[in-house]
Amino acid sequence: MTKLEILSPHPALKLTTKKEIYLIVSDLHIGFEHRFNKEGFNIKPSITKMLQTLTELIYLYKPDKLLILGDIKSGFSRINKEERRHVPKLMEQVAEHIEISIIPGNHDGLLKYLLPKEVKLESRESLIDDTGFLHGHTIPSKKLAEAKRLVMGHIHPSYSRKRSPLSGRPVWLTLKVKKKLIFKEYEGKDDMIEVWVMPTFNTELSTGGLRVFRKKIISPLFRKISGTVSEALIITLDGSVIGDTDSMKYVLQ
Repeated sequence: MTKLEILSPHPALKLTTKKEIYLIVSDLHIGFEHRFNKEGFNIKPSITKMLQTLTELIYLYKPDKLLILGDIKSGFSRINKEERRHVPKLMEQVAEHIEISIIPGNHDGLLKYLLPKEVKLESRESLIDDTGFLHGHTIPSKKLAEAKRLVMGHIHPSYSRKRSPLSGRPVWLTLKVKKKLIFKEYEGKDDMIEVWVMPTFNTELSTGGLRVFRKKIISPLFRKISGTVSEALIITLDGSVIGDTDSMKYVLQ
């Protein structure tokens, strides 16, 4: 199996294969400030912090490629003025240092019109050796059925438990589940697959009361495997383990 590492305290992963090193991030949501600014809130653009962090990670770990798991922008089917200004700016500056590939997410409508020509827009999934990557707003296809682990974003996992001092913190969620529960065509009876859910790379989304509380699980994959997870870990950005399967209800809401 390829080596996958959480790059604490950053919401990023390093995937090491025999040939290449990948830096993995998800959910930048560039331009999310637009709707708050329209309502009178003064929220500064978050790309400065993200650009600085990406630059530091590239310098420190020297990856060959950057893979972003979707939701580069914030709007669904339109491009707001913050997206039009800041998406090309961030991509152009990062592309000076590393090759970039993007798996589009559900917020990435019209994204192709904002990307520099050197940035590659992938299909909705990617398989790198034994690891499958997707945004998380769709069920994985049979293309990923032979993967030993899946990595996704989309959910923006954070810990939300009443009266807990950890409530509101972004977290990692990793778990194991029977592969046949995700892939109907898979014939291995008891083979397990790991699922890693990434925190949003835009940490501004989890500060200042901007977290969105939902009435249902927004990931179709998690709706499918609900109640069947055999192992799980909930991990803070600083690397502390704060929960297991019994605590998943404090993340998936």
